Amino acid sequence: MAKVIAIKNQLFKGNFTVGKWNIFDCRLMHFILAKYRDSGPYTYKYTVKMYTTEPLKTDAYLPDKTWTITFNSEVDAHTVSEDTIYVIDENSHKVEGLTFTTKDKKVEVHAPTLGYDRGKTYTLHVTPAVQSSNGIALKQESTKVFTIQ
Repeated sequence: MAKVIAIKNQLFKGNFTVGKWNIFDCRLMHFILAKYRDSGPYTYKYTVKMYTTEPLKTDAYLPDKTWTITFNSEVDAHTVSEDTIYVIDENSHKVEGLTFTTKDKKVEVHAPTLGYDRGKTYTLHVTPAVQSSNGIALKQESTKVFTIQ
């Protein structure tokens, strides 16, 4: 089946990616007819089928979710705090009351006492300020987006 898309009344064949969406099978029949008409308003009918090139994540977690972060070397517990590992809510507010447990190569990030709010989306941030016991920092910040059921 030919894949067709019209841009400025020109026809192109193929797949087109916009962000993480792959657009295909876009048929604009009336663009073809419009090329042969001299005047008049045109109605453009079209069908677009889209699919994502990345799987949609639908994981939802309980309000008391504890995150376990595993590093490739032992973590310096003195570099783990609410300033170096933190959670931001969907309104860009920092979540207060996180607690941490550090052991060897793992850091557990415990939810606030009252838990996260149900139905809200949060982002866990781990900054390069977290260091190994040898004083080596992370190369870049890591994030994890999650939703509470």
